Order: sequence, then structure tokens, then C-alpha cells
Amino acid sequence: EEQLPDPVPAKTAHFAISAMFHILTNRPLLHMLLAALIHPLAPEASAGKTIQIDPQVAYIDPKGRIRIRIDTEGDDDYDFNNHYSMNFGQAGELGTPSSFTESEREDKQCVFVLAPALSSILEGTAQDLSLRTRINPYRKVILSSLAATDGLGSLQALSILSMDAALSKLKGKCASETLFGSRIDPATQDTLLKKESTKKRKSMRSGPKNVTDVVAAMSVGVMNASESKQGAWMLAFNQTAANLLLTTLGVERSALVIAAKLVDRRRRQSGSFLAQLPERLVSLYAKVAAGATPPELDPHQTGMIMDRVYFEPFDTDDHCVVESLSWTKNVQRGTSISSPVGSASSFDDVAHYFYDKLCDLEPFMNGDDAFVRQSLASAYAHCQIDAFSTLIKDAVSTGADVMQYSRSIKANVFGLSVQDTVEDEEGILYAPLSPGFFESLMDEDSSATDVKPKQGDVVELVGRAAFPCVCEVPPADANLFEEGAYVIAEGVTWQSLYLVVYGGCMVLAEPEKGGSGGNGRIISSCRLSRLKVERDVSGAASASPARRMILGYKSFDRRPPGLFVADTKTHPDESQIRFRYSSMDLWFEDENAVDAAFKYLDQKVSKAKSRRGNRIRDMLSKGK
Repeated sequence: EEQLPDPVPAKTAHFAISAMFHILTNRPLLHMLLAALIHPLAPEASAGKTIQIDPQVAYIDPKGRIRIRIDTEGDDDYDFNNHYSMNFGQAGELGTPSSFTESEREDKQCVFVLAPALSSILEGTAQDLSLRTRINPYRKVILSSLAATDGLGSLQALSILSMDAALSKLKGKCASETLFGSRIDPATQDTLLKKESTKKRKSMRSGPKNVTDVVAAMSVGVMNASESKQGAWMLAFNQTAANLLLTTLGVERSALVIAAKLVDRRRRQSGSFLAQLPERLVSLYAKVAAGATPPELDPHQTGMIMDRVYFEPFDTDDHCVVESLSWTKNVQRGTSISSPVGSASSFDDVAHYFYDKLCDLEPFMNGDDAFVRQSLASAYAHCQIDAFSTLIKDAVSTGADVMQYSRSIKANVFGLSVQDTVEDEEGILYAPLSPGFFESLMDEDSSATDVKPKQGDVVELVGRAAFPCVCEVPPADANLFEEGAYVIAEGVTWQSLYLVVYGGCMVLAEPEKGGSGGNGRIISSCRLSRLKVERDVSGAASASPARRMILGYKSFDRRPPGLFVADTKTHPDESQIRFRYSSMDLWFEDENAVDAAFKYLDQKVSKAKSRRGNRIRDMLSKGK
């Protein structure tokens, strides 16, 4: 059995790399360090002489005091976009360390040993790079770590953090030439590849940009799956990995199409996984229940489970998956749902990584219901990969620069003037969901059979199950009825109505005046999939035969349907998605009447929610 390498030294190295790029300010030095790590070519350090100057950390100033050498805050003499001459590294070319006087030593800064050779590689000025360089071995290790291949999966999270920190210090052409070696003559790289072993050669690509290898490795870390102690798998979207990929795409336009295909593949894989959630949940529940055999699910049950995953909170104090997202409004798209898709890393993130590992923290892992929480986390992660994939594909189709596209001006989410994306005060980037996913979550059925009756429409009651009932009319809704159509008793306004299911909606209608009695005028209409139906059992001991049915309604609409009373306790943040709740009481003649109405309406509501869940499931499984 092949022995995997010890990851501890590599983790220590990634920690050091992250610290240097987050803390140091000497950009030319950081550029050289990144080139040594990720440039396709590396100096052949085993042959020839190297230039070396002993590091002078401390020095004596003119007044005889001991001082510590520090970098200046800025590097104003360094043109980051098109200047690659590293004078601090080439200072020793005109002499050897032994030829420097003590005063000259004191004035010299610390020199990176390989800086002259690296500078030649970046500038492409070496006379024969194939003789003085080799394929960079560190690059292959870093790309393998990013892609979690070659047994380096344990380094993926840290390599993402270190590379995100590194690329945050590079800009434009400088980053492109360092990552992809665009100044390298393809023949030079081909010559070096021939010197490598057959096994190594297969894992490397030649070419001036080496775009595919880099983008493919970075795309893997955007979405990952991990197995919990209970045997459940959980998807996780890495916002730092997404930010790293966006930064890379911003410096290399040709990488956009490649990234769009790779990220979309991850999105489709995620959707296929989520489509199986109902069966997975039932199987895990059966496993917890002393190894019971999981039951076979019919389409109605799978749809109900999928609907609950997205629209029902796990605990009373929690929000559901949809409520974890945000609103965006744009001139081109209109109102849409957005998800966080990217955030730059900080040194705190690196420290938290080691703290979490030290404490063995594992989210959603406590209790027998842990796999339910993991399922909800996976559903939320898919929202993120869907939005991220949409962002990149839109950048490809519009021809926009992805960094311009993704880093649009900071604006209120209800007042974006240029792009769909917005970056909040904490630097987290948000992007809208794909139109198809958005419509599914908003319960928009585009089929021709989905009828949406409106208030005031006249509908036919004959041939439909119509249940006579009475409701209290809120003062704000008194204008829905013609004068004299309702009854006032003891200061309370009552109205006789018919409860009817029409298409995907529950309708409350009053008999049409002047008609034949077979039609009704709609007073209130609401989507069945947003209803909750309950029977009031408290009236069983009442002397009156009348019985009550309680309707709860939740939607994103600012105003509740007619006759529903809004819950005044809910004050949702305009930028956050929050359901608005309302309710109403319907009274029926007796126990039998409310029984029949409850069973009929509850069945219709259940079927509507199952259809909504199955539409989401169908979209996920087909990768739409």
C-alpha cells in the first residue's frame, strides 16, 4: 500500500505562505515568492553558482544606535503591471559578497537567493531557458493540493487560503504571466517536459498559458462533499475558492469559457446529489431506527420531502433554506434571489482553520438529527454554486470583464444601477440565482394548466367542490363587498362565502349577484402551496354546533390575500428574504362540514407542495 506523505510540513509551509502574503508589504519580494511557487518554470538550483548576500537584519544608524531593518510601506518605484526588473535581487551580479565593504554590506537589503534567475524567467531574457530552468515541482504540488489529488486532499483548504492571499497582491498582466507563464516559448517548455519521467509528463501540459491546469484545479475546490460520522454526505461551497477563481479569471480572459464549463459541471453534480436527498434521508432515518428497512417512496412523498428541505425551518427559531438568501433588484433582471458566492480570505481565516482542527469542530454533527441539518446545508450550498455558475456564464455570454462584472459598485440591493452582483460591507460578493432555479423557488409554474385567478374574477361554481362557510371581515377589507352583502352582529362583520379550489389556488368567492347562482365573484385567492390548514379542536365542548378551520399563509408579498390578517410581529429586513405570515378563521356549520372541508383542502395543499418539491427535484436531476 502506497504511503501518503506527511501533511504536517506542507501545512506549516502553507501557513507561512499565507502569513507572508497577508502581512508583508514588499511587493517585488512577494512577486518573486509567488513565481517560485507557481510559475511553470523554476531555476535549476542544483547547478551553477548562486548569488548570496548574508541577511543584515540589524544595523547601526549614524548615531550609533542598533536598528532593525523594515520595509517601507509602499513600493512606488515598482510598476506592478509591466515592470519585472528586480533590482534588489540583481544587485550582486556585479560583484561577490566578499568584494563588498562593511559599509556596502550595511546599505544592502536582504537578497532572495534565486531572484536573478526568477527575474530572468519572468522577463524571458535568459538566452536558453531550457538549459537553466526546469519544470516547477512546487507548482504541481500546489495544483494537486487545490484539486485534492495525489493524496493531497488534506491540504486543499489551506492551499486555497494561501493562494487567495498570494493572488490578492498581484494585478493584471503581472498575475497572468506568473500563473500561466505567458512569456515562455512553447518550445522551451516542451523541451523541459521531455526531460521529465513518463509519469510526471502525463500530469503536465505544455503551452504558453497553461490555463486549463490552473483553472481546473481551482474549480474543484469551489464545491466539495464530506462524509459525517453518521454516514451522511454534506455539500459545502467554498467562498474563498470562488474568490480565488474569480481573481484568476479576471487576469486571463481565455480562462472564462473553461471555468464556465467546469463550474457548471460541479453545479450539475451537486444537483444530481440533491435530487436523491429524499431517499437518502429516509434511509438514514431507518438506519438510526435500529437498522429498519427504509420504505419505498412514491412521487408524492419525495416531492413533500424536497419541499420541506427548502421551505420549512428545522427548528422554530431557525430560518428555512430560502430565507437564508437575499433579494436583488436590477433593471435587466427585475427582482431576483441572490446568494453569497465569494469572499476574500484574511489571516484570521487561516488561524480559524487551525483552531477548528485543534478543537475537532464539525458543524451539524450533534444528535441523531444531524443528517437533516446536513441536508439543509447541502441545499443551501447548491444555491451558492448555482449563483456562481450563473455569474460566470453571464460574463461569458455578455463579453464582460469578469472582475468588473463581479465587483460591481457597492449599492443597496434594491437599487443596483449597473450589474446584478453586489458586494456588501463585509466584502462578501452576492450573485443572482439562475432564472429556472429562481422560478422554482418562487413557486412559479409556467405550465398552461396553472390557473391563477385574481380578486374580482368571476368563476364557475357548478361542478366544483364548493364548501359554504362564514368568515369575519376585517375593517380594511370591507370594501371588497358591496354594501349590504354582509351581516353585522354584535359589532362584528360576517360574510358568507364558498371555499373552492381553482387550479393551484384556494378561492373564497361570494355568489354573483344577478346571476343564475352558478357563478361566484372571487373575494380572496392564494396559492395552495403556501397554505397551512389546521382544525380548531378547542370548540368541541362548545354548545354551538359551528366549528372553525384555521388557515395560515406565508409568502413574500407585502400584502396578504384578501380577508387574511397580517402578523404584525414580523418586520423583515428588506434585503433579506423573509416570509410574511398572515391568517384567517373560517367557520362551518357543524363538525361534519368542517371535516369534509378540512380533508379536501388539506389534501389539495399537500399535493400542491409535493408538485412544487418535485419541480425543484426534476430541475436538479436534469441539471437545468
